[in-house]
Formats: sequence, C-alpha cells, structure tokens
Amino acid sequence: MNTEKEILRATTNDINSVAEILGEAFYDDPVVSHIVGREGLAGDLFEASFQYLYAPLDHSFYVTNEANEAMGCALWAKPGQQSSPSLRPLLKLGWTLLSRAGGKALMRGMKVADFVDIHHLKEPHYYLHAIGVKRAFQGQGVGGSLLAHGLAIADRDQMPTFLENSKERNLPIYQKYGFEVIAKKNLPDNGPPMWFMRRSPRQQQLSSL
Repeated sequence: MNTEKEILRATTNDINSVAEILGEAFYDDPVVSHIVGREGLAGDLFEASFQYLYAPLDHSFYVTNEANEAMGCALWAKPGQQSSPSLRPLLKLGWTLLSRAGGKALMRGMKVADFVDIHHLKEPHYYLHAIGVKRAFQGQGVGGSLLAHGLAIADRDQMPTFLENSKERNLPIYQKYGFEVIAKKNLPDNGPPMWFMRRSPRQQQLSSL
C-alpha cells in the first residue's frame, strides 16, 4: 500500500478529481440531500462549486500518494474571499442545481445559502467549505493531513478558522483540532441540523507554507 502523501494546490485541471472525491465523501450528506431532494448528486454540486467559486480563489488543496492517486481534497477560502462572490459564478452554480435537481432544489439551495450567510462568522477568517477523502483511502490520515495543512496556514497568519459541520459524528474530529461549536441551527423547511464551528489561531509557524 502506498502511504506517502503529498499535498498540492488544486486548480481547474483537478475538477474531475475534486468532484469524484467530494461526491463520494458527501454522497449521503444530510445538508446536500436536503437541498437536492435525494442522495447521489453531491459530485455534481461540488464540481460546480469548485469550478465556479473555489478554484478561482486559489486556496484549495488535494492529497496524492506515491502512485499519483488523488486521495482527498479540501476547499478553502482566505479571509475576505468568500464574503462577496460575483454574480456570474453564482448564476452558473444556480443553473447547475436547477438543471440537475429541478426548481424546488434551486429554491431550497437559495434558502440554505441565505441561512448559512446569516450565521457565517463575521470577523476575518479562513473558511473551510468542504473536506473529504475517497472511501478507498479513509483511515489513513488523509483528512487529518489536509486539515492540519490548512490550519497551519491560518495559524501562521494568526487568523481564526470557520466551518459548517453537517454530521454530528464529525464533531469530535473537528474538536480534536481546536474547533468549538458556536451555534447549532436547523436548516429551513424542516431541514437537518448544522453546527457552526470556530477555531482560534494557535501560536505555530510553518515557514514552508
């Protein structure tokens, strides 16, 4: 088994890998399933999210092994980047949701986006939009490597980090890395719960980042 991992910057050339990884990791995600009305469309949504929103921000990463297999990825935004995306990528993302899942899904997606924006951390911060690992590579420390890499950058800049967690079983993982729940809210239209989590920066430096 190849265990050596390398963390690389994700670009538009990696769209298919990102979609495959997050499609698997979020296949049965409660929030994604609530928006689209069924399981199995996470890959389509993350493909569009990465292509139109996060790849242009140039702060997402993926992990490969010695065989150059993409194992996992994380979509990040730097402080200020996620606060005001332009209209064009939002329209493209909305069209993807409409064409793949229908008008009701688009309306639910807009409601969820507005809801999340209300509860989004207001102070400048690094934002972790999504992190996932392919099933074949889970349990090998891939997710931890990705998370630690992003947090080291935030610590270097002495900035807090923020994420929205959609699965209760993941809470201990994030808490292990210093995240604290600042709010728990149920999504509109009898949606599932979402945990809003913040992490304060630690006094660490990683000069190679």
